[in-house]
Amino acid sequence: MLEQTHKILKPLRDWNYAIPRCSYEDWYITVTLYEKYGKKNILDIGSFTGANTVYFAYLAKMKGGMVHSIDNWSQAHKAGVPVERAIQLFYSYLDLLEVRDYCVFKEKEVEDIDDDDLKDVDFIFHDILHVTTDGIIDLIRKVKNKTIFILDDIDRDTRCLNSIIQHQNVKEFYRTQRRSYMTIFAGEDDQFVVEQLSDRDARRKTII
Repeated sequence: MLEQTHKILKPLRDWNYAIPRCSYEDWYITVTLYEKYGKKNILDIGSFTGANTVYFAYLAKMKGGMVHSIDNWSQAHKAGVPVERAIQLFYSYLDLLEVRDYCVFKEKEVEDIDDDDLKDVDFIFHDILHVTTDGIIDLIRKVKNKTIFILDDIDRDTRCLNSIIQHQNVKEFYRTQRRSYMTIFAGEDDQFVVEQLSDRDARRKTII
Protein backbone atom coordinates (compact mmCIF):
# COMPACT_ATOMS: atom_id res chain seq x y z
CA MET A 1 0.00 0.00 0.00
CA LEU A 2 1.29 3.47 -0.89
CA GLU A 3 4.46 2.03 -2.36
CA GLN A 4 5.02 4.97 -4.72
CA THR A 5 4.42 7.67 -2.11
CA HIS A 6 6.71 6.15 0.50
CA LYS A 7 9.49 4.79 -1.69
CA ILE A 8 9.66 7.41 -4.45
CA LEU A 9 7.75 10.63 -3.81
CA LYS A 10 8.34 11.22 -0.10
CA PRO A 11 12.15 11.02 -0.41
CA LEU A 12 12.00 13.43 -3.35
CA ARG A 13 10.06 15.99 -1.36
CA ASP A 14 12.38 15.54 1.64
CA TRP A 15 15.23 16.31 -0.75
CA ASN A 16 13.45 19.59 -1.63
CA TYR A 17 12.80 18.38 -5.16
CA ALA A 18 9.53 20.31 -5.46
CA ILE A 19 7.96 22.06 -2.48
CA PRO A 20 4.28 22.94 -2.88
CA ARG A 21 2.74 25.90 -1.06
CA CYS A 22 1.22 23.81 1.72
CA SER A 23 2.07 22.00 4.93
CA TYR A 24 3.89 18.69 4.85
CA GLU A 25 0.74 17.10 6.29
CA ASP A 26 -1.50 18.37 3.49
CA TRP A 27 0.99 17.36 0.80
CA TYR A 28 1.19 13.84 2.22
CA ILE A 29 -2.56 13.38 2.65
CA THR A 30 -3.30 14.66 -0.86
CA VAL A 31 -0.74 12.45 -2.57
CA THR A 32 -1.66 9.31 -0.62
CA LEU A 33 -5.36 9.80 -1.32
CA TYR A 34 -4.67 9.88 -5.04
CA GLU A 35 -2.45 6.81 -4.86
CA LYS A 36 -5.02 4.86 -2.81
CA TYR A 37 -8.29 5.93 -4.41
CA GLY A 38 -7.67 7.57 -7.76
CA LYS A 39 -8.83 5.16 -10.44
CA LYS A 40 -9.07 7.56 -13.37
CA ASN A 41 -7.50 10.88 -14.33
CA ILE A 42 -6.89 13.89 -12.11
CA LEU A 43 -7.89 17.51 -12.70
CA ASP A 44 -5.20 19.80 -11.26
CA ILE A 45 -6.70 23.31 -11.02
CA GLY A 46 -4.16 26.05 -10.38
CA SER A 47 -0.96 24.20 -11.23
CA PHE A 48 1.30 27.31 -11.34
CA THR A 49 4.92 26.02 -11.51
CA GLY A 50 3.89 22.38 -11.10
CA ALA A 51 5.15 21.72 -7.57
CA ASN A 52 2.05 19.57 -6.96
CA THR A 53 1.57 18.48 -10.56
CA VAL A 54 4.81 16.53 -10.77
CA TYR A 55 3.80 14.19 -7.94
CA PHE A 56 0.34 13.66 -9.44
CA ALA A 57 1.89 12.97 -12.85
CA TYR A 58 4.26 10.36 -11.46
CA LEU A 59 1.37 8.51 -9.82
CA ALA A 60 -0.73 8.88 -12.97
CA LYS A 61 2.08 7.24 -14.91
CA MET A 62 2.05 4.29 -12.50
CA LYS A 63 -1.74 4.03 -12.81
CA GLY A 64 -1.90 4.49 -16.57
CA GLY A 65 -3.78 7.77 -16.13
CA MET A 66 -3.32 11.44 -16.99
CA VAL A 67 -3.15 14.76 -15.18
CA HIS A 68 -5.15 17.59 -16.73
CA SER A 69 -3.61 20.81 -15.42
CA ILE A 70 -5.32 24.18 -15.68
CA ASP A 71 -3.97 27.65 -14.93
CA ASN A 72 -4.38 31.20 -16.24
CA TRP A 73 -1.02 32.36 -14.80
CA SER A 74 -2.63 35.09 -12.65
CA GLN A 75 -0.66 33.84 -9.65
CA ALA A 76 2.57 34.23 -11.61
CA HIS A 77 1.76 37.88 -12.23
CA LYS A 78 0.92 38.44 -8.55
CA ALA A 79 4.13 36.74 -7.46
CA GLY A 80 6.22 38.75 -9.91
CA VAL A 81 7.26 35.59 -11.77
CA PRO A 82 7.40 35.94 -15.58
CA VAL A 83 4.94 33.55 -17.19
CA GLU A 84 7.73 32.16 -19.37
CA ARG A 85 9.68 31.26 -16.22
CA ALA A 86 6.65 29.62 -14.60
CA ILE A 87 6.08 27.51 -17.71
CA GLN A 88 9.77 26.57 -17.80
CA LEU A 89 9.64 25.40 -14.17
CA PHE A 90 6.41 23.50 -14.80
CA TYR A 91 7.92 21.38 -17.55
CA SER A 92 11.34 21.11 -15.88
CA TYR A 93 9.78 19.36 -12.90
CA LEU A 94 7.90 16.96 -15.17
CA ASP A 95 10.96 16.23 -17.28
CA LEU A 96 13.15 15.35 -14.29
CA LEU A 97 10.78 12.50 -13.48
CA GLU A 98 10.13 11.79 -17.17
CA VAL A 99 6.38 12.32 -16.80
CA ARG A 100 5.68 15.10 -19.31
CA ASP A 101 3.69 12.64 -21.44
CA TYR A 102 1.32 12.05 -18.51
CA CYS A 103 0.26 15.67 -18.10
CA VAL A 104 -1.81 17.86 -20.42
CA PHE A 105 -1.76 21.59 -19.69
CA LYS A 106 -4.52 24.03 -20.65
CA GLU A 107 -4.33 27.78 -20.18
CA LYS A 108 -7.87 28.77 -19.24
CA GLU A 109 -10.06 30.26 -16.54
CA VAL A 110 -11.48 27.96 -13.88
CA GLU A 111 -14.93 29.27 -14.77
CA ASP A 112 -14.47 27.83 -18.26
CA ILE A 113 -13.89 24.25 -17.11
CA ASP A 114 -16.24 22.07 -19.14
CA ASP A 115 -17.32 18.46 -19.62
CA ASP A 116 -14.25 17.73 -21.71
CA ASP A 117 -11.94 18.74 -18.83
CA LEU A 118 -13.91 16.55 -16.41
CA LYS A 119 -14.14 13.52 -18.67
CA ASP A 120 -12.71 10.36 -17.06
CA VAL A 121 -11.70 12.33 -13.93
CA ASP A 122 -12.32 11.05 -10.40
CA PHE A 123 -9.92 13.28 -8.44
CA ILE A 124 -9.94 17.10 -8.41
CA PHE A 125 -7.34 19.25 -6.69
CA HIS A 126 -8.41 22.91 -6.47
CA ASP A 127 -5.66 25.43 -5.64
CA ILE A 128 -6.78 28.82 -6.99
CA LEU A 129 -6.96 31.60 -4.42
CA HIS A 130 -9.42 34.01 -6.01
CA VAL A 131 -12.35 31.63 -6.61
CA THR A 132 -15.28 32.40 -4.31
CA THR A 133 -17.85 30.10 -2.71
CA ASP A 134 -20.21 30.47 -5.67
CA GLY A 135 -17.41 29.67 -8.11
CA ILE A 136 -16.51 26.47 -6.26
CA ILE A 137 -20.15 25.36 -6.09
CA ASP A 138 -20.52 26.08 -9.82
CA LEU A 139 -17.60 23.71 -10.45
CA ILE A 140 -19.06 21.04 -8.17
CA ARG A 141 -22.32 21.18 -10.12
CA LYS A 142 -20.43 20.26 -13.28
CA VAL A 143 -19.15 17.00 -11.78
CA LYS A 144 -21.23 14.02 -12.91
CA ASN A 145 -19.53 11.02 -11.28
CA LYS A 146 -18.00 9.93 -7.96
CA THR A 147 -15.00 12.18 -7.35
CA ILE A 148 -12.60 13.09 -4.57
CA PHE A 149 -12.48 16.89 -4.33
CA ILE A 150 -9.69 18.62 -2.40
CA LEU A 151 -10.08 22.34 -1.75
CA ASP A 152 -7.06 24.36 -0.68
CA ASP A 153 -7.13 27.72 1.15
CA ILE A 154 -10.38 27.11 3.01
CA ASP A 155 -9.50 29.96 5.39
CA ARG A 156 -10.08 32.63 2.72
CA ASP A 157 -12.59 35.35 3.65
CA THR A 158 -14.29 34.90 0.26
CA ARG A 159 -15.20 31.28 1.03
CA CYS A 160 -17.94 29.85 3.20
CA LEU A 161 -16.91 26.25 3.70
CA ASN A 162 -20.20 25.26 5.32
CA SER A 163 -22.10 26.27 2.18
CA ILE A 164 -19.76 24.12 0.09
CA ILE A 165 -19.76 20.96 2.20
CA GLN A 166 -23.53 21.13 2.70
CA HIS A 167 -24.14 21.30 -1.03
CA GLN A 168 -26.05 18.42 -2.58
CA ASN A 169 -23.96 15.27 -3.19
CA VAL A 170 -20.95 16.67 -1.27
CA LYS A 171 -19.49 15.01 1.84
CA GLU A 172 -16.47 16.21 3.77
CA PHE A 173 -14.46 13.31 5.22
CA TYR A 174 -11.40 15.17 6.57
CA ARG A 175 -10.21 18.70 7.26
CA THR A 176 -6.93 20.37 8.17
CA GLN A 177 -6.15 24.01 8.90
CA ARG A 178 -5.93 24.89 5.20
CA ARG A 179 -7.67 22.10 3.26
CA SER A 180 -11.01 20.37 3.06
CA TYR A 181 -11.13 16.80 1.77
CA MET A 182 -14.49 15.97 0.21
CA THR A 183 -16.26 13.53 -2.04
CA ILE A 184 -18.90 14.21 -4.65
CA PHE A 185 -21.49 11.50 -5.40
CA ALA A 186 -19.94 9.05 -2.91
CA GLY A 187 -22.26 6.32 -1.67
CA GLU A 188 -22.98 5.38 1.93
CA ASP A 189 -20.64 2.40 1.64
CA ASP A 190 -17.71 4.41 0.26
CA GLN A 191 -15.03 4.90 2.88
CA PHE A 192 -12.04 7.19 2.36
CA VAL A 193 -9.36 6.68 4.98
CA VAL A 194 -6.71 9.35 5.45
CA GLU A 195 -3.20 7.96 5.81
CA GLN A 196 -1.63 9.45 8.94
CA LEU A 197 1.94 10.68 9.12
CA SER A 198 4.46 8.99 11.36
CA ASP A 199 5.28 10.85 14.61
CA ARG A 200 8.57 11.94 13.11
CA ASP A 201 7.02 13.32 9.96
CA ALA A 202 4.06 14.84 11.81
CA ARG A 203 6.46 17.36 13.30
CA ARG A 204 7.05 18.74 9.80
CA LYS A 205 3.70 20.51 9.44
CA THR A 206 5.23 23.94 8.95
CA ILE A 207 3.50 25.97 6.25
CA ILE A 208 5.89 26.57 3.34
